[in-house]
Amino acid sequence: MKQLTIISMTAFALFAFASCSDDGYTATNRPVPPLIKIDLTEAERQQVKANNNFAFDLSREVMGQSPKNNFLISPLSATYVLAMLENGSANETQRQILSALHYDDEASMNTVCNRLIDGAPKIDASTEVNIANGLFMDKSFPFKSEYVKSMQKVFGAETKNLDFKNRQAVVNEVNGWSNEKTKGKIPHIIDIDNVSPGTKLMALNAIYFKGIWQNEFARKKTSKQSFTHADGKRDKVDMMQTKENFLYGSFPKFDMLHLSYGNNGYSMEVLLPKEGVTTEEVLGSIKSADWQETMMAMRAYQVDVQLPKFTAEYSIDMPSILKALGMNDMFDSHKADFSRLSDIDTFLSLFRQKCTIDVNEKGTEGTTITVSGGGETTSYIPTVEFHANRPFIYIITENTSGSIYFMGIFK
Repeated sequence: MKQLTIISMTAFALFAFASCSDDGYTATNRPVPPLIKIDLTEAERQQVKANNNFAFDLSREVMGQSPKNNFLISPLSATYVLAMLENGSANETQRQILSALHYDDEASMNTVCNRLIDGAPKIDASTEVNIANGLFMDKSFPFKSEYVKSMQKVFGAETKNLDFKNRQAVVNEVNGWSNEKTKGKIPHIIDIDNVSPGTKLMALNAIYFKGIWQNEFARKKTSKQSFTHADGKRDKVDMMQTKENFLYGSFPKFDMLHLSYGNNGYSMEVLLPKEGVTTEEVLGSIKSADWQETMMAMRAYQVDVQLPKFTAEYSIDMPSILKALGMNDMFDSHKADFSRLSDIDTFLSLFRQKCTIDVNEKGTEGTTITVSGGGETTSYIPTVEFHANRPFIYIITENTSGSIYFMGIFK
């Protein structure tokens, strides 16, 4: 009978979001750069659209496990880590990961991930996007060289061979990498307790995003306004205010506002539930196909906007959530099959994600946006109010491919 050697891996996904920070730029000295689209075939676009189902699946599971709290996750960051793990998996373990991510096969997944990672920083020169993948490996453990080389090629993974017996050195290396890749936003992701004697690999993804609003919220207009939380309690928050032309849509359960960054390669969609409708009801009703149709249905309005200024940090261990999405075997020491990663039996012991966000007023002011939404041409732009004075959902998207980077709820 084969003796089972229990070796564990850990996986981490990091997302640092610095929205509209004050970097000294103004409308007069920062021109809007050209849009550099990510070149995808129609089949690859359909794969991105399918993977967005994972984004909504993941957000609903997170929301379901902590329904009373704000949350903030990066489905794309989780996708990249899971994709690297999938490349080392086989048989049922591999099938479960691909199914949960809604990818047809590994080749399609690798091609799409590679193009998204390569193209993301180039889309908008005024929006800073850095995506990094890392594999920290125990130098005494026999990883298959073809796996390591593939991760370097497809995902641009940085690889480091460390002495995992020196647990504190591993902690310092991983936290130092996190601090560097998130520009100080997430300086700490693991403790020494996360490096058990059986841990042989740590797989990481970090995404750093810094967006500059296309239309600035004037700081002098920010004032204390009432916000009604999900539990019915009210308090005063710093409410940013502006009145500009934006894409806006009103749907049966929610109103939605499109806030562009830079050249509109990236944007924040703010979903404000109708009175009497909860964020849970809104998020529970959206599928990837609906999301694409919803985005296309928005039209140009002059919008009186009120949006809270806020910062948030959220950390979550995801094994129970990923299991709920069908990825059970990779966490089971008896069932996990990572035979393409190593000939020694290996399983996943921890999957953690940590995100930060900072949303404030600064951004590029006074640029002109041309909106093409189909239908007849008109010089009349209707006016609506969008006052986010109650719980809302916010989603960061990359608009040339449709990838969902980030989802959160502010309650």
